[in-house]
Amino acid sequence: MRIISIALLISVVSVAPISSTSHAQSRQSGEYWYSTYCGSCHGKAGKGDGPVSKSLSKAPADLTRLSEANGGAFPFGRVADVIDGRQEVGAHGTREMPVWGRALRFGPTIVRDRVRAIVAYLSTLQGK
Repeated sequence: MRIISIALLISVVSVAPISSTSHAQSRQSGEYWYSTYCGSCHGKAGKGDGPVSKSLSKAPADLTRLSEANGGAFPFGRVADVIDGRQEVGAHGTREMPVWGRALRFGPTIVRDRVRAIVAYLSTLQGK
């Protein structure tokens, strides 16, 4: 019985990725979700200079200046509303079909958590 338990433990440990905790945490970070859904247009640093930006008819917003444009306070709620489609932005698409589809549409808790993570990450980019 002891040999079977040890063999089972070894097989589970050998299959589990070594960095599973850090990988799971990185997938939950706002920086990860921003990079996944926003970076192609808004750029890695949020300046509006992503690789897709040159092909757009309207330049993406410089997301590092959101606080500046809001009297020095980061507009958490308004930014969340834009990301999840509750507030329309022409370049993002309609509320029914934002450019990123259902991935960030207001609704399920997991989506709200992603949006909150992105908003929190964007708040750290202000003034950079």
